[in-house]
Amino acid sequence: MTVEKPASGPMTLQLVASLLDGLDRPLLVADRRGQMLFTNLHAQDFLLARGLNGRPELNLFRDLLSADSKEVLAQLERGEQEVSLSVESSEGKSGARIRWLPE
Repeated sequence: MTVEKPASGPMTLQLVASLLDGLDRPLLVADRRGQMLFTNLHAQDFLLARGLNGRPELNLFRDLLSADSKEVLAQLERGEQEVSLSVESSEGKSGARIRWLPE
């Protein structure tokens, strides 16, 4: 019997990133201020198509959702598991779901 040491550090982050890249839809992870922390491959394509990829000042609430971050966070702090928003772009309407992840 062989026991392997669990992965940690950068190796674990690479594994998680690879798993999230396998999702069939854009996934963006941002902090409470809206600053981007992670985007999977579909999200990077989504941002690139809108000319937003690679912008370090990109803000989830301001630039993508056109939503008031304080209102969204207030709903989550009141116990909502998820906040759904309708997002309009030149390509039409789409939906966004915002979930709270423990820190």
